[in-house]
Amino acid sequence: MSYSVLISSKKYKKRISILTKSEINCIKLPLLILLSKSAFAIGLKECEWNLFRILVTTVARISTAAGQ
Repeated sequence: MSYSVLISSKKYKKRISILTKSEINCIKLPLLILLSKSAFAIGLKECEWNLFRILVTTVARISTAAGQ
């Protein structure tokens, strides 16, 4: 099972698959590296990336808490 987050703005709407449950449990520090690659791959601007990072870390925390 994988978790995704919906990125919405006036310019685009994209759903991005973030991590599977096992990846959330295993990956801690490399998470930001992975997310930064995903974010810039879809062309997020710097300010949008900050919002994206907050959304993703929140989703990861909720998903991890739900999985325990």
